[in-house]
Amino acid sequence: MYHNILDTVTSVSREVILLKSSLIVAAGCILVVAAVLAPSVLFHCVSGALRVAIPAMLSGCLLGACMALITRIRRPAVIYASLLIGIATAWPLIHPWPAIRLEDVVSAEGSIQRAIMYLETIRPLAFLAGVPIFYIGLGQHSADVIASDSTGEGPSSGG
Repeated sequence: MYHNILDTVTSVSREVILLKSSLIVAAGCILVVAAVLAPSVLFHCVSGALRVAIPAMLSGCLLGACMALITRIRRPAVIYASLLIGIATAWPLIHPWPAIRLEDVVSAEGSIQRAIMYLETIRPLAFLAGVPIFYIGLGQHSADVIASDSTGEGPSSGG
């Protein structure tokens, strides 16, 4: 009886620790993106920076969710579909989307080329900061549990 209670308490405490660590990682990733976006105030291109960073971060979050789904599911069709979706999330990095418009940098203080370079640097940083948000919380980060059959002759029985 006490063994079952201890297992329940242990599993609940592991879930709470995982939830807390997931929230800490998500807050850290959002703070990283906020720190990357801070210079946009000095460049006077906040709207352009947000227009570039938000889709990049969302596609990074989608990649993290696809990676987490791959670690949890055992159906090959779903795994391959998740791989294709995960690969497709790199589209904003390969083909810069959304494109930087002239209105994003025309009011920028200083060199327009420097503002364009800054806006292009935001894209991969926001993408990479978005990946851990869902992957940490939803992914399975331990070995698979192999259940033995009822006869005790499964791979975990040692015989």
